[in-house]
Amino acid sequence: HNNFDDVNTCILRIELTHGLLLSHGTRYDIDFSK
Repeated sequence: HNNFDDVNTCILRIELTHGLLLSHGTRYDIDFSK
């Protein structure tokens, strides 16, 4: 939810490059740069 009329609204953009997912004992290394 964004309220663009609020002067305190701040938009943050994040670009992920790497990730790690652990699921049921399995590790997944994720490369978002591809």
